[in-house]
Amino acid sequence: MKSLIEATRHVMTAATLILLIVSFFAMIWGGIKAVHVIELILSSRGESPDIEVSLIRVVDAFLISIVLYLFGVSIYQLFIGGLSLPVAKDLAEMKGQLSGVIIMVMAIQFLEHVLSDYPALQQLYEGASIAFVAIVLLLLSYIVRKR
Repeated sequence: MKSLIEATRHVMTAATLILLIVSFFAMIWGGIKAVHVIELILSSRGESPDIEVSLIRVVDAFLISIVLYLFGVSIYQLFIGGLSLPVAKDLAEMKGQLSGVIIMVMAIQFLEHVLSDYPALQQLYEGASIAFVAIVLLLLSYIVRKR
């Protein structure tokens, strides 16, 4: 029974493969966004007010792609083993990384709203909501690491 259960760990190879494929397509998505930003910069001669937000969106896309890659590699390392890459050492560390990415994505969304014409009161509520979620995620990550 023990060897059967241990053999099922290879099912995680599917999760790894899927995450790597999604990471690859997210990287292409980021590349397409980057091309659009380059076109915007060139066509507006650097004068468009949308350049800053567009550049932040490119960074956001690549950040998501990188995290998907790291999660795929980390799952492989945790369940299958044999990699010499800098990856998460346990699930708690992976959760912490995911929390950090969620916070970054929310912060980027908030920055997009700050740079646009959203009403000030709506920005305040959104900023407070993001801060609350970020504090909770950081607190949970801290608690998990302490254990």
